[in-house]
Amino acid sequence: MKLGVQDGLVIIASADTLAPLALLYPWQDRFTATRYVLFPVEQEMLRVNGRQLFGHRLLRDRDEITLHSPTGSGTVFFTEESLPRVVNFNANPGGGTPTFCFRCKTKVEDEQLAVLCPRCKFWYHEMQERPCWSYDKECAGCHRTTTMDYAWKPEPVVNGQVAAARMARRRAATNEQGRG
Repeated sequence: MKLGVQDGLVIIASADTLAPLALLYPWQDRFTATRYVLFPVEQEMLRVNGRQLFGHRLLRDRDEITLHSPTGSGTVFFTEESLPRVVNFNANPGGGTPTFCFRCKTKVEDEQLAVLCPRCKFWYHEMQERPCWSYDKECAGCHRTTTMDYAWKPEPVVNGQVAAARMARRRAATNEQGRG
């Protein structure tokens, strides 16, 4: 399976023919962050979380997209997670409310190197003399790992059984929420 980008769309294609099998289309309403809708071209070849698609699907974090074709199979995982990045901090234009580092509680000044936690959206210094983001193994706000990599890694696929186990956990979590 190959992934490519064309005209702002992510294309999932067969590795051997590069024929498009599905499109990922960014969608956003005025109330939510950008989400992605999967439009299959070859419905019988694609599955999401082990289930065949009938029409389009709004993807959720950690969805497993599997391709089954006569020439081979492949799996990719969709994630809404973004990577933390060290950037030159720029305060709100016009001198808005000051931003404080969530770890050391001092002000983050313009042009200081800083990291925005991708999960809880708190700012941290990340300078040689004040490495607040990397000071600990976890974010002080949400306990996300402070590595500069994705915090979530897909489970290993053993005979295609990841999706079934994940769906069982989601059903169990939904049942528990319904009882509470």
